[in-house]
Amino acid sequence: PKYPRTQVYIDYYLPKENQAVQLEIFNDKMESLITIVSDSSLIKSTTTEIEDMNLSANFRYVNKKLHTKKGLNRFGWDLRTRGPWSTNKNRRYRNGPVVAPGTYSAKLIVGDEILMQNFEILLDPRMKEEGINKEIIEEQQEMQIKIMALLSEARLFQEQLENEIKNLHRQKSKRSKRRMSQLNEVLNQLKNNSGAYPKQRLLSQISYIYNMVNGTDQILGKDLRDRYRELRVEFDALTKDLEESFN
Repeated sequence: PKYPRTQVYIDYYLPKENQAVQLEIFNDKMESLITIVSDSSLIKSTTTEIEDMNLSANFRYVNKKLHTKKGLNRFGWDLRTRGPWSTNKNRRYRNGPVVAPGTYSAKLIVGDEILMQNFEILLDPRMKEEGINKEIIEEQQEMQIKIMALLSEARLFQEQLENEIKNLHRQKSKRSKRRMSQLNEVLNQLKNNSGAYPKQRLLSQISYIYNMVNGTDQILGKDLRDRYRELRVEFDALTKDLEESFN
């Protein structure tokens, strides 16, 4: 069976066809969480705004399901905020953590018209029965953001290493070969080798615990928190060792 996805449905009426639409979601402190636009021309400089890994920066993206046809339209927001960085531009910053239960606001902009509507996200009653409450979910979100930041840093670090290795391939000096060897050694600790059953390297391990903490509303155990701290230390040591080897 195809069960309906958890979404907030937002209905809006457009008096004319093909009017550019922008939808922005705010939390109860009126902090912007995410901006969705119907047309890429509404995004002026998304890359420069969010490429600095500032997790408080507003994430803006185009969604063609934010329809612009004349008459009544419906858009379903999946409750997700900004996700981790990815080499795939279509997945970059997508599918982040689901917001916690609480009061939110939707701001719809169509031309010069600005409309605001509050709505409430409720806790699943089945979660209540299992002892999950809003405070537990907010603690989970804090950990999601920490792991997401580490995953983004690790992916960007991999991208940096691979780009530098490509550039060094064009050079033929002994120094460039020595540096390329160092970069490859670090890269081998960061990413899995090819093959059917590769040893799970650092990036894969970070991705694994990110998927674990994102899987469902849950009380986080000590093992997961300890594992995050271990991976954080391992990654920081890896980047520090590489930096010191070049000095």
